[in-house]
Amino acid sequence: WAVGSGSLASSAFIIFSKPSSVTAHPLRLIIAYVIAILCGMLLHVIGAALISDGHSFAWMSFFASLAVIVCLMFMLWLKAEHPPAVGMALVFVIDLKDYRTSILIIAAITAMVCLKLLLNRRLSDLF
Repeated sequence: WAVGSGSLASSAFIIFSKPSSVTAHPLRLIIAYVIAILCGMLLHVIGAALISDGHSFAWMSFFASLAVIVCLMFMLWLKAEHPPAVGMALVFVIDLKDYRTSILIIAAITAMVCLKLLLNRRLSDLF
């Protein structure tokens, strides 16, 4: 979870420093994080099932890279690009200890989206 906070912090920076950005659109944020979490979880499960001798660094790196590629493809296909969310797919492949973490991440991104919507009239681009 601690590793994934970097993705959330990057999203917060985009949301509140450049609120008019295409990547700061509320629906795009939620869809992008859901895609990233699902891709990360799926490839974590596949990787854990295929790796019989523990978690080999090379194989986990392969599945982490694959998660990024699959995540980006789905985001581009659904027109829901949000670059910081892709990092969450990496986190879920490499460091998934508890599936309840996904609920916490979705709650955090939903809270940021709600805050953005509440403050939308007062927010302006910083650069």
